[in-house]
Order: sequence, then C-alpha cells, then structure tokens
Amino acid sequence: MQNKAEFLQNMFKYFLKLSFLKKFFITYVACWSGFLSMVLFSKILYFLFGRNTLNVAGNVASQKFEVISGAVSHQVGYNYLSISLSYFISNSIACVVILLVFPLVAYLYKKDMANNMKDNIKNNIENNRSSLKDYLNTMILFYIITVINPLTGILGYNINIKDIAVLLPHGIFEFAGFALSIVMGITIANKILPLNEIYIGENKKDRKLSINIMSIIKGINDKSILKDMLKIIAIFILIGIAASLEPLDWLIYEYAKYNNLNIIQVMVEVYRELLFYIF
Repeated sequence: MQNKAEFLQNMFKYFLKLSFLKKFFITYVACWSGFLSMVLFSKILYFLFGRNTLNVAGNVASQKFEVISGAVSHQVGYNYLSISLSYFISNSIACVVILLVFPLVAYLYKKDMANNMKDNIKNNIENNRSSLKDYLNTMILFYIITVINPLTGILGYNINIKDIAVLLPHGIFEFAGFALSIVMGITIANKILPLNEIYIGENKKDRKLSINIMSIIKGINDKSILKDMLKIIAIFILIGIAASLEPLDWLIYEYAKYNNLNIIQVMVEVYRELLFYIF
C-alpha cells in the first residue's frame, strides 16, 4: 500500500514538471475520462439499486443550477439567454472554487511549515516532513476529485450511451475550462509552496531537507502574473462558449428524441447550418 502511495506521489511530482500545455492536455483527457466513468458508474448503480439511490446526489448536483436559474430568470425572463447565463454562472462558480482551493491548501501548509521553522529547524524537521507528505497527498486527492467530477457524472445516468454525443459540442469547451482552472489552481499553489521541490523519503540528510524547506518558504514569483491572468480570463471565455452552446445541444436532444431521429445526424445538420449562417 505504501509503495502504491509513493508511486502515485512520484507520478504527480513528475506531472508537475511537465510543461503547462502538457499538464493541460493530460488534465483535459482526465476530465473527460472521469466524467464518462462516472456516467457508466451511475448507470451501474441505477441498474442495481434503482433511481432512488441516485436521487440524493442528483438533487445536490442540480440544486445549485436551479437556484441560479431561478434568480437569473427572475431578472431577464425565462429564455435562451437566461438559460445560457445560468450555465455560465454555475460553471464559473465551480471554476473559481477550483482556482481557490489549491492555492488555499498551499497557503495553509506553507504557513504551518513557516511557524515550525521559527524556533529550530532541526527540531522541527520531522514535523515539516510530515506536513510535506500531507500537503502532497492533499493536492493529489483534490486533483483526483476535480477531474472525476462525481456529482456531474452521476446526473448522466438517464442519458443513453448512444446519445452521449449530445454532450460533445458544449462539453469540448466546458471541460477545457475545467481543465484549465485545475491546472491554473495547481500552478498558483506550486508558486506558493512548490511541490516539485518536495523530497518524499527517509534516506536524505536533515541538512539537505532543511535546505529544500528553506527554498520552499520563499514567496510567490510575480514575473508570470500577466500570463496567469490571461489564462484565467481564457477559463471564463471557454465556459462562456460552452454556456452559449449547452441550451442548443439539449434542444437538439429533445427534438431528436421526440421525433425519433438520429441525434448525431440532427446535431451535424444544425451545427453545419449554424456555421454557414455565421460565416
């Protein structure tokens, strides 16, 4: 069990050393894989235990959107714009939470380690080693939870597998926004308390570990703040595009189901006409 944990830690540390683009691509694929896995898992639960088992999770996942949708429709009426705006606000909130949770974890652990170092480094070396391990494990756990996105995936239990294509047009941009927010959250956290400088193991000298810790407790390098801000803006652009397409995708889905048509064919026709109209 310990070897598996160390393997996962080393894999995550290796992941952090990759370029931003590679981290984004891996996370993007992981978001899709996690979502589709949860859809399949929810269908298994539905088959074994019935719909009541999924009602609680489904209610939790849909409650936020219903509250936002109600507030938005009260202001602008119930129309295509209000639905798109509701999707945008709901998904933007999720991205902001993701963006904040990783840096918050890094800040709390950094503060704890800095307090340990105020008195005597050598006397607190074991505490800091333990904090580093806990920090790394916490970041891995949050990464897994965010890419799996269990509550959203569970809502897919009532969609036929062959109709999953209805999620593609808006999902391409939505999961790109989520993946970018995850990678940006980790990037900011890594500037607060660099995970890729953490040594996990028991064979190094205390002096070597103390040097690593001193290099970690430095603060944030602000040279790339502008690039980070542009990437954060890109998150909301992607979420905005997804939000503008999602109501259309569900309209296509309902129209095709009601008229017993092939969803993929209808979707191709609609988007082809839409592209011809735009360009």
